[in-house]
Amino acid sequence: MAGRAREVIGVLAFAILTSVPTIAGADPAQPHATAATVNNPTVSFPTNPREAGARYGQAAGVALVCYGMITKPTVDDLKAHYTGDDLAAFDDQAKLILDSWKQLLSCKHATGPNECKISQGKSCYEANLEIGMTGTKLPGLIDAKPEKAAAAPAAAP
Repeated sequence: MAGRAREVIGVLAFAILTSVPTIAGADPAQPHATAATVNNPTVSFPTNPREAGARYGQAAGVALVCYGMITKPTVDDLKAHYTGDDLAAFDDQAKLILDSWKQLLSCKHATGPNECKISQGKSCYEANLEIGMTGTKLPGLIDAKPEKAAAAPAAAP
């Protein structure tokens, strides 16, 4: 991979994988403290709005870049959990992460189409590990699109 593509992956990895739990004084020992949500009180959301915003931006980026992936209703619940200054911090972090995904989509840092596809595929894979249905960071934000049932053949006249 060329240096520019590594740089984009590095930005995503740094912002999402390593720094998010410690942003704005979050306790790394408990990055996902339980908090009630709008539609599903059994879902555990981060108490740190910047961490939650990063996951929101990651989910939006996945829906934008990753073929066959969609966001789940839990993503909207996540944003609805914050108000005031917390919502502003959430939105700022979400925008930062989503902008990184948009750069990944544009492939402007890649030196060729193969490098671009590899970068996108790796980012999608890692996001699925973190926020997919069995994710390690904040599960249930993204999932594969449901397959459409094949249309029934028309009846013969």
